[in-house]
Amino acid sequence: MSSAWAVIERQGRVLFTRRSARTSRPGQWCLPGGGIHVGESAAAACVREVHEEVGLQARVIRPLLTEDDQHFFLCEAQDATILLKPNEVQEYAWVIPSRLRELGVIMDFRRLQRVLQATVLPPAGQAPS
Repeated sequence: MSSAWAVIERQGRVLFTRRSARTSRPGQWCLPGGGIHVGESAAAACVREVHEEVGLQARVIRPLLTEDDQHFFLCEAQDATILLKPNEVQEYAWVIPSRLRELGVIMDFRRLQRVLQATVLPPAGQAPS
């Protein structure tokens, strides 16, 4: 299944969500995002999924990586209030990329490392300035 995922950065931290027990891969941490509907663009799916999962109005800034029908976008949140959809997300965290492993089980960790390296964020192992 095709999917779209958002990298939303604030002050050197990236928004991650922990998947609900009612979803596939329950309890795993991932970027906000999910499946692309038939006839929907990857960018539109990314914006829709962010709103559905965490209640933020997002704007796609640019694509970061497309691999194995997974699309990753650098996005900007137009507002600051996070409202979780409990059927999909049980919690969220703003994470310094170099400390990502401290969250717990990360969905598709190796791919996420490549995605985060494609952003304007510091390379893994370096703290943001």
